[in-house]
Amino acid sequence: MVGGAEDSDAAAERTTERHRKAILSRVVFLGGVAVSALLMFWGAWERRWIADDGLIVLRTVRNLLAGNGPVFNTGERVEANTSTAWTYIVYAFSWISQARLEYVVLTIALILSTAAIALAMFGTARLYRGGSFAGGGTLFLMPAGVLVYIAVPPARDFATSGLESCLVIFWIALLWLLLIRWSQAATPSTTSVLILSFTAGMGPLVRPELAILGVASLAMIFLAPGLTWKVRVAMVFVAGIVPVGYQIWRMGYYALPYPNTAVSKDAGGAKWSQGFAYLWNLLGPYLLWLPLVFLFAGAVIAWRGRDKHIGDGVRHTEGSRLTRLRGWLRTQNAVVVFILASGLILGLYSLRVGGDFMHGRVLLPVLFCFLVPVAVIPVRIPDRASWGRNKESSIFLAMAFLWVGTVVWAFFASNTTGMPEGVVIGRSGIVDERAFYVLNTGHAHP
Repeated sequence: MVGGAEDSDAAAERTTERHRKAILSRVVFLGGVAVSALLMFWGAWERRWIADDGLIVLRTVRNLLAGNGPVFNTGERVEANTSTAWTYIVYAFSWISQARLEYVVLTIALILSTAAIALAMFGTARLYRGGSFAGGGTLFLMPAGVLVYIAVPPARDFATSGLESCLVIFWIALLWLLLIRWSQAATPSTTSVLILSFTAGMGPLVRPELAILGVASLAMIFLAPGLTWKVRVAMVFVAGIVPVGYQIWRMGYYALPYPNTAVSKDAGGAKWSQGFAYLWNLLGPYLLWLPLVFLFAGAVIAWRGRDKHIGDGVRHTEGSRLTRLRGWLRTQNAVVVFILASGLILGLYSLRVGGDFMHGRVLLPVLFCFLVPVAVIPVRIPDRASWGRNKESSIFLAMAFLWVGTVVWAFFASNTTGMPEGVVIGRSGIVDERAFYVLNTGHAHP
């Protein structure tokens, strides 16, 4: 009887300890989300402004509000804005609020930029909540990739600016979270699949090149097992109803199958040398390659340190190679590969077209795709009894070192001037547009 009571007390104590660790882990994670979101909000607010291209969006919205249609000049059917979704979101909230357009676009941008950081962290946290990462000690999910993104000055510049950058990263973060949830569900509900499909289908309306992510994610969902043909047909309809409908209308109204910006900026031309110059213009000044190396190493250590005997999602290990491949599509590994491959393809496209004239702008979605899988990284502190020269302690020390290194880099990078030339536009044609207007107008928030 005494032995049984002691065993019962010990079991209760272990349960209490696990519960305490789980609460502590959750509090630290939510605190990290709050701090990261606040940093993004504050950084965007401190560098708030509207770019020239942002003013083009506002002019189009003013014409919409005046009843002249989605045009830049009355009577000229030219689609002057690259992001259809951004134009109509700004229009909708302007019509509802009747507030000054500049305040409307600033409010939307701050909300979307901040929400993107939180969604990315919640999505990545789900990677480390599974049984394969269960173990002794206390698991802390520390903000990492999101800190790298926030630290890069162009990310804070274009969090506002009147352009669609805030909507782009919000859409990527939302798609990431929904895909991770889909990959981990034992049996995804029809509603969740259709919501995911609708979100993916909106990609080309957020920005035309985001069709890469949208189509690839839809193909992954469509080909994965577990869906009836009725649901597959429904998801194709739900995904295509808005973008296909708008495309038909666009070709009839503007007489072009794509925005006019693709014509004016020669989006089909190959300018590789300028593209690589544009890439180094972002990577070089901030030593951006350094935290990417840190986080890649951290991801490898975390992944190799997990329990490989516990699966990461729905997996089919029997049947033909095609059956196994289809089963793999609905795993979190497949989602990680998808987002990284999408970032790589977007990056190659940006390099091919020569980047942009604005410092870092078109590479921000690429950077965000690469950082989303490491938005948070797992740092497991071993129990006191487990300290020593063992695997658990070594992994903790390595992850702690990489996380601290990332935070230190973020502090210095956030205060680095990427283009100290200021108002001088060099031979590359690349300029820090916000700094250019700050110096030329004398206003901190032009």
